[in-house]
Amino acid sequence: MSKFDERIGAAMVVGGGVAGIQAALDLADSGFRVYLVEKSPSVGGRMAQLDKTFPTNDCSLCILAPKMVEVFRHPNIELLTYHEVTKVEGEAGNFEVTVVKKPRYVDESKCKGCGQCAIKCPAEKLVQPPDEFNMGLQTRTAIYIPFPQAVPPVYLIDPETCLYFTKGKCGTCKNRCEIGAIDYEMKPVYRMIRVGAIVVVTGFDQYDPAQIPRYGYQYENVVTGLEFERIMCASGPYRGEILRPSDKTHPHTIAMISCVGSRNANEGVPYCSSVCCMYIAKECMIAKEHAPDLECVVFKSDVRSYGKGFNEFIQRAQREYGVKYIDGRVAFIEEDPETKDLIVSYEDMETGESKELVANLVVLATALIPSEGTEKLAEVLGIKVDHRGFYTELSELSPSETNRPGIFICGYGQAPKDIPESVADASSAAGKVAELLAHVRGTLAKEMTFAVPEKEVRPEDEPRIGVMVCHCGINIGATVNVPEVVENIKNLPNVVICEANLYSCSSDSQERIKQMIADYNLNRFIVASCTPRTHEPLFALTCREGGLNPYLFELVNIRDQCSWVHMHEPEAATEKSIDLLRMTIAKSRRLRPQQPGEVSVVKSALIIGGGVSGISAGLHVAREGFDAYIVENKNELGGLLKHLYKVYPSGEDAVELLEKLKSQIKAEPKLKVFTNAKIVKVGGYVGNFNIEVLEKEELHKLTIGAVIVASGANELKPEGLFGYGKYPNVITQLELEDKLKNNTVNNLQDVVMILCANSRQLEGEFTYCSKICCLSSIKNAHLLKKMNPDVNITILYRDIQMAGKENEELYREVRQEVLFTGYSLDHLPQVTEKGEKLIVEFQNFLTGTATILEADLVVLATPLVPPNDVEETSQFLKVPVMRGIPPFFLEAHVKLRPLDFATDGVFLCGTAQWPKPIEECVSQATGAAARACALLSKGKIVTAGITMVIDEAKCIACGKCEAVCPYKAIERYRIEKKFENVILVEEKSRIIQAMCKGCGTCTVECPVGAITARHFTTDQLNAMIDSYLIENFDWKKEEVANE
Repeated sequence: MSKFDERIGAAMVVGGGVAGIQAALDLADSGFRVYLVEKSPSVGGRMAQLDKTFPTNDCSLCILAPKMVEVFRHPNIELLTYHEVTKVEGEAGNFEVTVVKKPRYVDESKCKGCGQCAIKCPAEKLVQPPDEFNMGLQTRTAIYIPFPQAVPPVYLIDPETCLYFTKGKCGTCKNRCEIGAIDYEMKPVYRMIRVGAIVVVTGFDQYDPAQIPRYGYQYENVVTGLEFERIMCASGPYRGEILRPSDKTHPHTIAMISCVGSRNANEGVPYCSSVCCMYIAKECMIAKEHAPDLECVVFKSDVRSYGKGFNEFIQRAQREYGVKYIDGRVAFIEEDPETKDLIVSYEDMETGESKELVANLVVLATALIPSEGTEKLAEVLGIKVDHRGFYTELSELSPSETNRPGIFICGYGQAPKDIPESVADASSAAGKVAELLAHVRGTLAKEMTFAVPEKEVRPEDEPRIGVMVCHCGINIGATVNVPEVVENIKNLPNVVICEANLYSCSSDSQERIKQMIADYNLNRFIVASCTPRTHEPLFALTCREGGLNPYLFELVNIRDQCSWVHMHEPEAATEKSIDLLRMTIAKSRRLRPQQPGEVSVVKSALIIGGGVSGISAGLHVAREGFDAYIVENKNELGGLLKHLYKVYPSGEDAVELLEKLKSQIKAEPKLKVFTNAKIVKVGGYVGNFNIEVLEKEELHKLTIGAVIVASGANELKPEGLFGYGKYPNVITQLELEDKLKNNTVNNLQDVVMILCANSRQLEGEFTYCSKICCLSSIKNAHLLKKMNPDVNITILYRDIQMAGKENEELYREVRQEVLFTGYSLDHLPQVTEKGEKLIVEFQNFLTGTATILEADLVVLATPLVPPNDVEETSQFLKVPVMRGIPPFFLEAHVKLRPLDFATDGVFLCGTAQWPKPIEECVSQATGAAARACALLSKGKIVTAGITMVIDEAKCIACGKCEAVCPYKAIERYRIEKKFENVILVEEKSRIIQAMCKGCGTCTVECPVGAITARHFTTDQLNAMIDSYLIENFDWKKEEVANE
């Protein structure tokens, strides 16, 4: 028997960016031991360097830091930062991986992250090592921590710049370290780890724009997009001020140059980096918020805004922020040696003229490339990379699998993609690991335990409140006077300690909170920082680790509610921060410990939709060992896939692909399919949904643990637009697929394709881009030319959306055989009929000339829209849909929870969430199914302690609460009371605790005041209101009331 025969219930994730963090957390939550290997000193990756994230403009590190801390302290994750993989042996289910731990020269077990060692380090003055995190825009010391929120919060020494290592003298850091954490004799340490599977998620680097001298990167005031992120960032080298590197003055005009090194095989890389158009718009908007008089000019070719809310984001940048877009190709950039301004020479594509623009600062949107060491790591792992340097997946149906079974890929190392795509892919890769190791789930994992027992806090105990006020770099601190807030709060009754903090979400701050609870015997804790949506669970868990019931914690959002909304009113922001904290302290005095509930989980999942997403989700659930049910309202499975001819990039026949999936369904005994079926009733709650499915005339009653929405989308049939519905030879791309499939295109002589037909409008329903239309059109044009080489094809477009690693090369190839011509929204093409021919009239966007084309066939690329029953599904499941545009489903968080709904136990994938190609549908489906299976695998789940309570004695069973409850969490029941010889039957209402979300709707509806909200009692809310309204609050009276 080989040592590799046994399956190991552990996995290794290589890469600690946001996708690596997500993969590690998903695996750990699914019952596997995880080793997270990151070659740099901290997790966080490139997302940690960003200022904000599009399209919501959330602070990037603010939403990432809680996940960084979570992965650091998860009981089933061992964090191996500053490690690299050097050797891999074995096979799927049992790998032997050798990793090397590079020397930090600082003992991680001793270092407290106090920073005393770096204060007197002379290297910053003498050697001036560049600060890598800030992209070399400032220097650092030789002993350093990468950034304030680094995880783990442990220093390291750079031996190449340390005077002790380079000159044999100094030792200042060792002399200053009182706990003896400095160890100059550290050596690399090798370690062998056994795991069942490996997930590779190694991220990206920037293409070096110095390789293309004409873009002027040699000049100080020409920076890359990532460098500009650090310039804008509150924690960056200029503390969030928009300054030029050369003279630290405010620029008045910024030029943004797109596609630097991208989409050009001759000077750079052949693919589109997928995110540049969007981050350019974001950077312009944020810069304009910093300096409203700033002029931002974007030089673009195609604006690629294909994601959820992306096109509207671009429109907002232009309409609300005045960002100017020029359709121009930059020839070269020169510097004015006296002013250090930049002279941008370009060709205006609208006029054909050569022009110049003088800018004070130029930002280059450089190509993003697989991170350094990708090919070397691929060699160690035994997996393939393509000619662009990306890891190679097996196929459209296996987007996270590689040529070596048991090793999976995701994130930017696989292909250019945005954060939510990477996060969804990470869940998918984690799902494939869980599928492989399902039989050894839980064999190496352990439950979370707390070293400090929960202290008893009785109602009569005097409140002892601790308060931490966060600067959040300058996100809060630049507007809110934090020292003034602390000074006002620290003397309030029951506040034992109040202190300021640079970043409350950092891992060292969590340790400080626990220390404060212990040192001051605190029985309440308040953090004033940013949004509770991402941070409240983090701080609540920290309080529990410190021995405090998590419901004795409160979070005050002084970022969103104070520093952001009063950005230009610092006094008002500070006063409001004090008011909010004072109100919260008044509530905190009245807080009581709460206990969460526990719910058993039925180990089955129901999937709504039988397209490629639904099938993939169902197969995954079954392969993880759980019962799965697919509900499809059509008479056969397949969704849009069954209407396609060939899929891209493999060129495989779509029908054959669908048949493969159907044969896989037949092979899974745990997977049942209902066709011609619809959901007619949904009840219950997470872990225990009661769902009725009507299949033809038969009613099926199912008890389900989780639900996955994969209801797909349909192609819009644009009646009346461009002659569709009037002229038989005006068809859609999906109808062309049918013609290609049936080989009825050989007699065509002239074909015109109109892209963005009723999409990307300036207003109305169809303002969005459907992402797949350009690719489908260009793919079909290519297939049409193969079948009929003599056909003339003209594609009328506005912006070609061809993100991804292969798509741009297909576009380049098809341009050799197809004519591409631009048009604008101001002059839409007109389609009429003349004899047997269609006449297409349009104004050429680049030349401005009127053009007339004859066509045998006009093909419209129309947007995808949700099916008609979306609103009904939304109501059944209590999940939201988008408003203002067609109702695609709305995920819990656009960046970090793209596969979840806010409703527990319900997940989302495929085109029901947003238009996307097949491989993304499959990836999302596997990820959503994996997240559902993680829930099913637990057997029991914990529900929130913040729920409603009905006083049975007061309840009159009027039913008003039941009628208004949006979660159907209230039911009526009967109680019997014996009175003399008579049994009286009385109706009452009660809360189903597992379904209740604590929203409080029922409380205000109850006519007799029988319903109370745990954690939000009337007494607590009245105290908050009183503390705000009463200017000279009687604190002595308050203390008596509290006693």
